[in-house]
Amino acid sequence: MVLKFQLGFALFLSGLPGSGVGALSYALQATFNQFSGARHITLLDAASVPKESVPFVTAELVRSGAGVIIANTEEVYSTKEAANLKKTVSKAGSFITVSVETPVEGSKVEYTAPEDAEITTNFAKESINVAIQRVVLYLEEQGFFKF
Repeated sequence: MVLKFQLGFALFLSGLPGSGVGALSYALQATFNQFSGARHITLLDAASVPKESVPFVTAELVRSGAGVIIANTEEVYSTKEAANLKKTVSKAGSFITVSVETPVEGSKVEYTAPEDAEITTNFAKESINVAIQRVVLYLEEQGFFKF
């Protein structure tokens, strides 16, 4: 029997370009890499990987027990693309959506925050440290990390 803290997971960071998605992704990776004896953590910047490859690559990493942080710092995933990503990755392990809802002044990109996000944050109202803490506590409560 595989224990939950041995299973892989994907954190999908959803938000507008410039909303803090990139900063949060790098901060989470640095935080997770400091945990003693923790799993392998991969940051997948979806802006540098062909979009159609992201679901497959993420699912394979999750299947191997890795933690994967998915962030796209240049564009917003459509509802359909996000649903396909979630469907594919969920077959391999857990898929957790983090909605970064920081408004970006002057943005012409349409963004609808996902209704099913397990975690939400807004950097206009709270610091990145609070967001990191929220994600870490959620993962601990779900059994992905043991401290």
